[in-house]
Amino acid sequence: MISLHNLTPLYDLLSDQPELIQQLQQRFSLPPHIGDSDLFDEAMLDQILLFLEAQPGVDNIAYKLGFTQSMFALGDLASLMLYSATLADALLLFQQHYLQQPTTHSKLSVSLDDAYLHFHVDTEDCGPEIGRLRCQLKFATVMQTLKTLCGPLCCPKTVTLRYYQPIDFAAFNTNTLMGNQTLCDIGAGDTNTMSYPKTWLTSPLCAANPRMLTLLQQPLQPQQELAEPVAITLSE
Repeated sequence: MISLHNLTPLYDLLSDQPELIQQLQQRFSLPPHIGDSDLFDEAMLDQILLFLEAQPGVDNIAYKLGFTQSMFALGDLASLMLYSATLADALLLFQQHYLQQPTTHSKLSVSLDDAYLHFHVDTEDCGPEIGRLRCQLKFATVMQTLKTLCGPLCCPKTVTLRYYQPIDFAAFNTNTLMGNQTLCDIGAGDTNTMSYPKTWLTSPLCAANPRMLTLLQQPLQPQQELAEPVAITLSE
């Protein structure tokens, strides 16, 4: 299973609170050093964020963790997306190879209408506190991924949230977390939805490379068997 999120940067974000890191390791049986290969499920991630949110001195941890995420946690899929011609091509790969996998529990989905590209976060299976943190993490991660693909000007136009709290979600519009950008319209709604203008779908990606994409999509050819054994000699 590949995960859209990894916890690798978490210890860095908490580096000034070593005692909290120790508590986190003991409570959730986390290793001393978290690597990209360490897998965890979404339920554990929800609980980790909920635990950290309740600790003094920990602010906007879900946002901060989201903005540290790299799309390269997706492995080979990240390269395929990066070299795609347009955002539409990249998201089609993401839909096919990530969102539709039976082992994926991302709580994330994508839809399209006449004007906007929408990202949805499912919070039907959790309460307001976990739902709030899940949206912060996943929307921040999606924003970071789209900036990697399309450039720093790629920003959402609107965000609606079931568990909207102005103080929490004001972080969407702060330069410290997102960099300079046009402020998006954030408010309460029946769903957790982040929307981008549809025009981004046809924009060329920053690293578009058709040749590399073709090479990556070619299946590996089996090595040909040697007709005769090859003798190797070592000379002094």
